[in-house]
Amino acid sequence: MLEGAVQLFDFDDTKLDPYGRLVAVLMSKRLVSAQAQTPALYTVEENVALTALLQPSGRVIFVGLRDPVGPYIDRRLTVTGLTDRKGVAMQPAIQRAVIRSTATEPGAVVQGRVLTADGRPVTTARISLVYAADTGNLFGDVANYRIGTKPVDAEGGYHYDYASSRFSHGGTGFLLRAEDVATGRFVQLATQER
Repeated sequence: MLEGAVQLFDFDDTKLDPYGRLVAVLMSKRLVSAQAQTPALYTVEENVALTALLQPSGRVIFVGLRDPVGPYIDRRLTVTGLTDRKGVAMQPAIQRAVIRSTATEPGAVVQGRVLTADGRPVTTARISLVYAADTGNLFGDVANYRIGTKPVDAEGGYHYDYASSRFSHGGTGFLLRAEDVATGRFVQLATQER
């Protein structure tokens, strides 16, 4: 039933998500709406499906991910336990497809660790990519948008498959924001693309 999965990076209506987190999932049969719109039925390695919206065709689901996907690391989307409109269960019940990236602009894989000043991992931190975007007003103001907010691992580590250079801060690279949820302290860090 799963025909494929394609990232909608520069989709016609970029208001949907210009950051690379939207994936179109094509199924061979029309699906039951309530079930198809259950985000937990869609998984991607080291990522989380936050939304799932069945499109009017009944065969395409827009899945919104927590983190961007991109051209540098192949990620598989797994679909579990869907049923078509005739009540026929997807066979096999678990199906996978590599997400085809449509990102064409330069970017980077971003990874690192959140550490204290003396080198200990901050295991209670949450990390975010911070993108700059033009607000479109007369003054050329730029707004910061935090995306991909997630907890770090047991060693304070984090990883993003793709950070688009389209949203870098004045061509200087990417910003990361780490916040220790235990203390409320945060730090924002500028990084360079290599």
